[in-house]
Amino acid sequence: MELWGHLEGEGQRRWEDSDLADVLGGMNPMEFMLRFTLSRPDLSTMIVGTTNIDHLHANVADAEKAPRRRIRAGQETAEV
Repeated sequence: MELWGHLEGEGQRRWEDSDLADVLGGMNPMEFMLRFTLSRPDLSTMIVGTTNIDHLHANVADAEKAPRRRIRAGQETAEV
């Protein structure tokens, strides 16, 4: 099956070939993406979907590990 021009499993293969897992302290790809996106003040939107309740719980737990951001008088500041 092809999705967005990639063969099924292509994303996983690219992740494994990148050797990023070696420097992320055991984070899986989803945890890395969630925490990265939530910690970046210049990113305002993330779309996450699942039909698996276990994945939902894991995503929420991973997102809670990300540094918090707060908006103060129209300016975003990081809260660790």
